Amino acid sequence: MTTAADDVLQLGIVERNLDRRELVRMFSIVSAEATYPGHEAHDWLRQRYARVIADYAGAIAADRAAERIDPPVGDDTALAALVITGWEGVQIRWLADDSDPVAAMSLLLSSALRPRAA
Repeated sequence: MTTAADDVLQLGIVERNLDRRELVRMFSIVSAEATYPGHEAHDWLRQRYARVIADYAGAIAADRAAERIDPPVGDDTALAALVITGWEGVQIRWLADDSDPVAAMSLLLSSALRPRAA
C-alpha cells in the first residue's frame, strides 16, 4: 500500500534510480556545475527546479486538500523545495557511502508531509 507521501515523490523513482547509479552521478555533477551563473546549463537548472517544485507543490496541495497529509508547514511551495532538496542530498549521500536512499526518502517524506492513516 502506498501512502500520500509515497505518491508525492513517487518512491518508485528513487527505487528505479538504484539501477541508474552512474546516471544519478552524472546528473549530480552537472547540477553542481550548473549552479555557476556562467555555466551553459545554468538556465536549464533554474527552470528545472522551478518546474519540479511547482509540480510537487501542486501534488502536496492536492494531498493536503484531500486530507491525505497533514504537513507542519502551510507553504506548499516551500515544502516542495525542501523535499526536492532533501531528495538530491539523499542521492549524493547514496553515491558517496551506499546508504539506503529509499529508507532515507521514506523518513524524509513521512516527517515533512505527515501522511494520515487510511
